[in-house]
Amino acid sequence: MEGIRHDAIAHFDVKYQGFGRAPKFPMADLLLFLLADRDDEYRSLAFSTLETLRASSLHDVLGGGFHRFAELETWGQPRFEKILYGNASLLEAYVEAYRLTAEERFYNVANGTLTFLDSMLASEDGLFFAAVDSEGEKGDPGSYYGWSKADVIEALDDDEALITATLMFFGISPHSVIRGELERCYLEERVQPSQLSMRLARDEETIHHLLSKAREGLKKERDSRPDPAIDSTKYASDQGRVLGILATASIVLNKPWALKRAFDISDRIWDKGRREGGGVEHIFGETGDSVYLLDCAEVILGCLELYRIAGRAADLLRAVTLARETVDLLGDEDGVGYFDHLERETEYGAVRYRFTPFEANSRLLHAFTLLSAYTRNESWHTRALDLSTALAQIRLRYRLADATLGRALRSLVKPPVMVDLIGRQTGILRRQILLEAPAGTLIRTFDPVQKTPWTPLDRYDNCDLDVAEAVVYSDGEVSEQLSDIGEILQRLNDVQ
Repeated sequence: MEGIRHDAIAHFDVKYQGFGRAPKFPMADLLLFLLADRDDEYRSLAFSTLETLRASSLHDVLGGGFHRFAELETWGQPRFEKILYGNASLLEAYVEAYRLTAEERFYNVANGTLTFLDSMLASEDGLFFAAVDSEGEKGDPGSYYGWSKADVIEALDDDEALITATLMFFGISPHSVIRGELERCYLEERVQPSQLSMRLARDEETIHHLLSKAREGLKKERDSRPDPAIDSTKYASDQGRVLGILATASIVLNKPWALKRAFDISDRIWDKGRREGGGVEHIFGETGDSVYLLDCAEVILGCLELYRIAGRAADLLRAVTLARETVDLLGDEDGVGYFDHLERETEYGAVRYRFTPFEANSRLLHAFTLLSAYTRNESWHTRALDLSTALAQIRLRYRLADATLGRALRSLVKPPVMVDLIGRQTGILRRQILLEAPAGTLIRTFDPVQKTPWTPLDRYDNCDLDVAEAVVYSDGEVSEQLSDIGEILQRLNDVQ
């Protein structure tokens, strides 16, 4: 973990923010790794990068969500594809940034990204499509995402003050022309509202009003353009990733509908997306003869996060079942880690080569560490230790890509704080703990209706308590039993 922290500092772009050189990728897992750090120096790298991404050309300020990557180190020239997996990962980062800071700028981006996922990528069956294409109807990104000065004038009804503010704020000039276009530009925030206020000799309230009106006008114009094509593939790994963040967002952003959607995805995968021989189908709706490690790992993690948020025992049982099947199907008895997929015949008759993918194994390691904490089953901890040793042997040279491993190792070395909620009406306690306790605090619930697996019933002889109480754990041992939310949160933070 120290190596990842060191490399984050070494590769941080002080001038333009972010990590590494062009092409620039958001690196959501690295941002999440840094946000979970207790050192403000490392968290500040994540906060500043998230702010830069918010204002950059990668952020679709009109429709929400993020484009795939930027060709330039300045975060200019975006590749306009909007990938579900990448957007779900960035949504997780912005939700966590908002939970930590309560700053409106992070809320707005998270809310916009969540709205984009729901409006553009949600399918009728409750699952999510893979991506929005980069090109408009004419086969080029500029026809949908691009803006010329003439386009702005037309969209804003010749309102001179509004047009001037828009052109200056979004940097619509020869410097931001989309590659391959003659005059249509990508949008990015070139100046701060305070700077625009000084340049136009208007107070900031007026500037914010103008910019809000500009976004409405530009969005209305863009909505009249033919939408880019949708990649309607429903990958299991995508569903697992979005399942977990929908559950988290439902609490942090106060979006109850997102929790219902998360339940629907979990149920849909389990009822319709399971393989007869174990595991989950790679593509929902298509019966295949293989199972993929990343699909299994993401669905396990998604179910575990849904259980952490909502406390439905079925989701924990599903995670355990799928994890056991993954071990049986993809474990490499002669090598290290877990295979990418089962052996299968290709259309040419040859057996497809199997390999040990680093990132997917890192995600599975994270799942093992959480399963160990939730179930108190030593076998998961042993598997986590074995897998972490195996991953050290196949570690990538460019260690910024190790952030996924770093997140897993943090849970292995310092298990998340855990708390059992007992008694009736535990929902209020659960919500406050999720919002204010250390990131990733594991919550189990036991009451007369919700019977969580692996919770010893004799521990809670008084489980019919009218007032919910919490049992806080320290290093796996019961620390104390509390009912006051202030004391509970203080103890959880002390333990962390």
